[in-house]
Amino acid sequence: MNPTPLNLSVLKTNSYLRLDASGRFLVSQSGATLHRWEIQPGLAGHVGNVTLVRKIVLGTVTVTYTSSWVTLTTGSSGHWGINTARFSGTPKLKVEVKASGEIIITLTGARFPGLDISADLTARLFMEGGVAQMELAFAFCGFSSRVGLADWLNGTAQATAKVLLDDSVCHVTGGMHLRVGGSTNAVFHPSWLFLFGAGQPFVDLTTQGDTISSRALALALLAPGMPSTLPNPAKRRSALFIPEQEAFDMPLWPERTEGWRFVRPVPPFHWLLIEADEQLDGDVRRAVVAVGPPASGILFQPGADLKNDYMVPFSIPLQMPVYAAAYKGDGTRLGAALLAFRTPVTLTAHTERCSLLLGPMPGKPGFMLLDIPALAGKPASLYVGPLPNGSGILQHGPTWCPSKAKLRSPMPIRTPASACRSGSSPRSSVRAT
Repeated sequence: MNPTPLNLSVLKTNSYLRLDASGRFLVSQSGATLHRWEIQPGLAGHVGNVTLVRKIVLGTVTVTYTSSWVTLTTGSSGHWGINTARFSGTPKLKVEVKASGEIIITLTGARFPGLDISADLTARLFMEGGVAQMELAFAFCGFSSRVGLADWLNGTAQATAKVLLDDSVCHVTGGMHLRVGGSTNAVFHPSWLFLFGAGQPFVDLTTQGDTISSRALALALLAPGMPSTLPNPAKRRSALFIPEQEAFDMPLWPERTEGWRFVRPVPPFHWLLIEADEQLDGDVRRAVVAVGPPASGILFQPGADLKNDYMVPFSIPLQMPVYAAAYKGDGTRLGAALLAFRTPVTLTAHTERCSLLLGPMPGKPGFMLLDIPALAGKPASLYVGPLPNGSGILQHGPTWCPSKAKLRSPMPIRTPASACRSGSSPRSSVRAT
């Protein structure tokens, strides 16, 4: 059997990365608490010979750098770092100190791992009126902004720009790719988080012929230690987020024409994550994760000619679905899974010679289907049943919603205590895979 291509422990506890409510940081869930992830200055790089580390003070900002990393710090909390080891491509870092005292930082040949997005940038640091300033420009999308450096590092000022997006940014597989196009607003945070959004939809995610449109997109450079939906993730990682929005649908197992399937009475998902990692040899993996809100519903039909009391196909109702699929860089699917809560109701199933009365399993409300195709001469495998080694998935925490965002507000640190609600009644055509 092929190894499980997804990190099930992250998926079943909802501890995958998401945007916090302020849109400034990435967070993950641990129990009822959201953990905020930041790149600490000490993680910028390690140099055995301390004489190779240089330090310059610019107003209240300290710039520490070597030939492969640079860190900007102010006070006890505000910081931003560039480390060439975290990028794909052929990244080269240059820090130039002018006679005037201004500092020019350039990053060239860099790419967000696993994505066709340039990370090349130029940052000009200088003093004006006794205050450190920064002019920051990215080759990707023509981002160009000027901001007070210390205020930006501390989160009290934002680096914003009007940008033009006009190309595909992520090709996942033959039938799935994400394309952005048009003019929109952009914000870049010291946490290496880009937020794009305003006005008309500019993001299209094409999935097996369907298109999901969005007015918002987030791009993040990830660091070692952050939770991953991929097992044994590479050190070079990045992610794209389509944040909370109107409900959308996705083809889950479009190749299935008989047997078990999932039926969606209404679109069940409301935000999406594409995570990518890239090894030093260029080997790429990508994971696509679609998450449904607590009130969303989906039906699992096991097939096998099972009928309910109305003699229509027997279905198991599920709530709050989380769908995940992993792919190689060439688009080959490594496997897929759907996790959810089973709705706590008693069901009846009938076959030609047998009738069954099915009730909830005490202490095991979770459901999982894991499908791993045959690869490299190893047989395919399929698991359907309760979540292994766990009682069920957790309540979703708050996430950034463009229409509700207050980018300078404090981040909530605890999730709502409300229990999940039942799904609404069907109001549109039924979709199945």
